[in-house]
Order: sequence, then C-alpha cells, then structure tokens
Amino acid sequence: MPDVLRVRENLTKEFDTLEFEVAKLVETFKATNFFGHQSNFPHAHYGYLMVCMGKIDLLSSFWTGKVGQGSDQTKRMIAFMERHLHPGKTAEHRVAVQMFRHTLMHTGALRFLYNKKTDIRYTWRVFFGEGLSPGEHYTTTTHDPQYQDQLMALGVSTGSTTPRVDSLNVSIELFAADVKRAITAYLDDLAADPQLQANYDLAHPKIIIQEF
Repeated sequence: MPDVLRVRENLTKEFDTLEFEVAKLVETFKATNFFGHQSNFPHAHYGYLMVCMGKIDLLSSFWTGKVGQGSDQTKRMIAFMERHLHPGKTAEHRVAVQMFRHTLMHTGALRFLYNKKTDIRYTWRVFFGEGLSPGEHYTTTTHDPQYQDQLMALGVSTGSTTPRVDSLNVSIELFAADVKRAITAYLDDLAADPQLQANYDLAHPKIIIQEF
C-alpha cells in the first residue's frame, strides 16, 4: 500500500505549483494588458489548459489504477471529473475532455467541435484573468449562430445545418483552483479507501517512468 502521507505531500506540492504559476501570470497579464499582445498570449492559455487536463488524466489513472489511452481514458476522466470536479456537469466534462485534452493536445490549438449525437456545434470562451464570474465559469451557453459565421460555414459528416452553437466557458484561474480542489477531495478518499490505495499502486509505476 502507498505511503498516503507522502503521496499527499508530493501531489499537493505539485498542484500548489500549478496554482501559484497561474495566479502570478494572471497578475502579470492584468498589470501589463498582456504586454500589448494583440492575441493575448494564446499559447499561455493553451499550455495551462493542457496542464490542467493532464493533471485530471493523471488523477483519474491513480483513481482507477488504469493508465494510457487504451484504458478508457475519456470515460475515466469524465467519471473522475463527475466525482471530484463538478458533479452533475457530465455534458461539460465531455466537451472539456474532447476540446482541452484530445483536440488541443493533438493539434496545438483550440478547435471547433461538433457532437454528432446531439447535433450541437461548440466554440469556447476562455479567459486568463478577468472575464468570467464564478457562476459563469465551467458552463455551456447557447449563442446566436448569426455571429458564428466561421463555425457555421464548416461542413460536418452528418450534413447537418442545424444552427445550434454552444460555447464552453472557462476561467483558467478558476479551473486551476477546481483541479486543486479535486486533488484534495481525491486524497481524502485515498486515505480512507484501501481499494483506491491498491489502484494507486497499480498506476504509479507506469506513470513514474513512461515506456514506449
């Protein structure tokens, strides 16, 4: 069984570092107006979104004992987020995992999404600092398609032209805090549950050194 106190110390330190970095960049970007950069440092947005989602992937592996893309990665991430991040927001979790974990990771930028099952197109509203209130953060909202010309002009495999466009709204600062809250909840469960401890022991050796 793992040394739960050491696991708590190591993971808490790792996630404290993430929260510290994001908070400092929020202060810097606010004070400098993104250094006058016309696009507001998009790659800083991308990087921290990917890190937050990578941390959730990591925690979901420890939680289930399963590692890698062949381990029902999407399902375990969504299940972990439903349990520890935002219960009751399964639809948002599905979009977040596809947009911020898979698509962003593999293409290096945010991309539009289309859900064939629900016939909904997705865009995003992502803020590094001010822009979203806590109540708006991690929600989806429907937008008037007449203001989504670029997205609506794209063909989809179903041939659908249904003008339903939703956005996933995320504050990176609040998202980092969400992830910190999730690790705290997971560590509390880990300390009390022998099965979670066994799952951690299964996953940890495969994570600490990656084989290819």
